[in-house]
Amino acid sequence: MPEPAGSAGHLADTTGSARLFAAIEASPRLRAAATVVLAFVVLAVVLLVLRMFTRVLG
Repeated sequence: MPEPAGSAGHLADTTGSARLFAAIEASPRLRAAATVVLAFVVLAVVLLVLRMFTRVLG
């Protein structure tokens, strides 16, 4: 029986995110690459927040 359109299973099937996460977990190189990308995203967000605070306070 197919899953309802609003369910998480349907979302995972249409985006392929479940396969992507499974591939990242299975491969050490992909896991390292994903960690580096995540670190840069976190760094960018922290720098943006600091920039906003310095504009507000400065």
